[in-house]
Amino acid sequence: MQKKGFELTAFYSKKKYDANLLPPDSMGVEYATSLQETGYHRTINELQDKNAMTITVYGGQLAYQYKRIRVGAVYYQTHLDHPLAASSAPYKLFGFHGDALTNFGLNLNFNVNPISFFGEVAANPGGKPAGIAGLNAFLSDRFTLTLLYRNYPRDYHVIFASAFGKSSGDANERGIYLGFKALLTKSLTLSGYADHYEYPWLKYRVNAPSHGKSYLLQMNDLVNNRLSVYFRFRFNKNELDITDTTGYFSFPIPDDRYEFRLETSYALFNFLVLRNRIEYVKFQEASDLEQGFMVFQDIKLKRKNAPWEAVFRFVLFNTDGWNSRIYTFENNALYTFSVPALSGHGERMYLLLKWAGIRNLKIWLRAATTIYFDRSTISSGHSAINTNHKSTVTCEMQWKF
Repeated sequence: MQKKGFELTAFYSKKKYDANLLPPDSMGVEYATSLQETGYHRTINELQDKNAMTITVYGGQLAYQYKRIRVGAVYYQTHLDHPLAASSAPYKLFGFHGDALTNFGLNLNFNVNPISFFGEVAANPGGKPAGIAGLNAFLSDRFTLTLLYRNYPRDYHVIFASAFGKSSGDANERGIYLGFKALLTKSLTLSGYADHYEYPWLKYRVNAPSHGKSYLLQMNDLVNNRLSVYFRFRFNKNELDITDTTGYFSFPIPDDRYEFRLETSYALFNFLVLRNRIEYVKFQEASDLEQGFMVFQDIKLKRKNAPWEAVFRFVLFNTDGWNSRIYTFENNALYTFSVPALSGHGERMYLLLKWAGIRNLKIWLRAATTIYFDRSTISSGHSAINTNHKSTVTCEMQWKF
């Protein structure tokens, strides 16, 4: 609802989620150890976890816009029909447990040409606030700069959020990020960032406070209206535990990951686009060294005014292990995405078809398979596949009325 400069947004959600439940305690209470986010229901345990938890969320935001300034206040409640149990793992000492969670926060955006400022602070009752603040500076038509600071305390609790950061949870992290984009010539663009961050408390596989840094440089060249090329270099330094020779003590040591990528895209005809990529990865941890490479070829067909389009990809990959795995984004059906982690030695291919031959109706059909040359079994336990290949099929239909 809006009136003049005020805007009120309210929301309510009640939905079932997969969760791992413990047997009832002496008081008859069923605690949950965790929420499952894989979406898989392949084994007996996964089927038992299906829709085991009901989560209700409600709240809203009141915002006010005055010229170049916008301020907002957010408040919402989260209720679980089964409480989350406290974990005994040291790195989860400050994690959320219970069946109710309150979140509230303030956000601010304002523009002072050529700089746009933004920020948000959020908290739980009685807890330390979490915050993020930054600016986008449009210093010229050829150069923009972004500066961002984040600080998420170890005891900040939130279930449905995905704030800017390196870790998956919005807690136990603080850092500063600097990014830029520069138009060097009419066709040449240079962009990059530097991100320094630290974790004040323990993390999974890191039994001490740790820190890391990440750098990226990317050069894009729009050679002409048919050909574009880009080169990317990325470096990540993190810390993971390693066990000493006695086997009794573990401590974090740095690991370095170097990534090099070259990609070209060429429109052979108006209806045919070819895209290929070469990527190399080097991972170094103490005396352990892993390397890996990947190459792929995309073929995209889309005729003007035709009711269909198609994308085909063929990939070859060879890595020394999981630490040198290579991620690559893949086209998929509407509102879905696929970013497989390729490790080992093998090939992968997929074909995506889209058809919109009937008014208000669209259909996506996708088939993908990965074939490994270095193994005869994929995964283990109840998820094991006793062949060297794994295939998936996706079909989606959208009807607008």
